[in-house]
Amino acid sequence: MLDLDPQVISWRCVTQPVINDSTARKPRHHFVDFLVETEQEALLVEVWRGQPDVITWLPGVVARKGYRYQAISMREVDPVRLQNARDLVRYADREATLGDRIRILTGLDEMGSLSLAECLSAVREGNAMGSVASMILRGLLEVDLDEKLLGPDTIVRRSRS
Repeated sequence: MLDLDPQVISWRCVTQPVINDSTARKPRHHFVDFLVETEQEALLVEVWRGQPDVITWLPGVVARKGYRYQAISMREVDPVRLQNARDLVRYADREATLGDRIRILTGLDEMGSLSLAECLSAVREGNAMGSVASMILRGLLEVDLDEKLLGPDTIVRRSRS
């Protein structure tokens, strides 16, 4: 889902624990899941299956290191957005050919928007879904990931950025 968030500049998994900088002989430590950089801030994000635990010392330590701590419960994640992200990320290793990219972008420039089915039919050189998904993942195309599952009538627009 981080790959599809336009505000996310970069993200990576965190493999080292955050260590409480207290003077305790055995300082406490805690693992978070991701380091996420947006245009506004840097976050250390932890994803919880259930309700997040309250770790009182963690936000302060993280803030002193220049980050904001954010705990997210999987219950808060929109299941439609999650499924759409899973469907698209399967194609992360694909790339649209130059010709297919130009055909789709030209069609969008002329029409303003196209359905996903129309974009797929414009692909001539590569794998249709792989090409369009690649363009979505790379930020060339925009689709609504929250409204409903991606389908033939999903509206595709040229990215504003």
